[in-house]
Amino acid sequence: MSRPVREHVPSRPTWRCRACGIAWPCSAAKLRLLAEYQGNTPGLMVYLVTLREEAIEQLAERNPATHLPDLHKRFTDWVPVRSPERQFDEDWQDRLRDVASGVTDADELIAQEIARISGDRDTRR
Repeated sequence: MSRPVREHVPSRPTWRCRACGIAWPCSAAKLRLLAEYQGNTPGLMVYLVTLREEAIEQLAERNPATHLPDLHKRFTDWVPVRSPERQFDEDWQDRLRDVASGVTDADELIAQEIARISGDRDTRR
C-alpha cells in the first residue's frame, strides 16, 4: 500500500510546513518551487516575497512582543541566482520536471541526493 503524498505547503498563521512541521519553506518545498518555476526566477521571487510579507504580518499579529527572525533569509536567500550560461544540467532539469509533474516526490528526491552525497563522501575516505 502506498502512503499518501503530503504536500509541503505553509500552515498559516504559524508558517510551518504542513507535511514535516519545520519552518516553511522546508527543503522539499524549496525543491518543488524550483521545479515549478524553472526558468522563471523573477516569478519565483515575486511569489516568495509576497508570501514573506504575508508571513511577517501574520507572525507579528500572533506574537506582537516578539522580535521576528530574518524572514528574508528564510524565504528568498536560498533561490539560486544563475546567469543564463549556468543553468541546471539536463539530468537536474529532468529531475525537476518530474517533481513539478508529480512523477517524483520531492522528499524522495532529497533522500536520493542525501544518499548519493553520503556515498560520494564514503568513497573518498
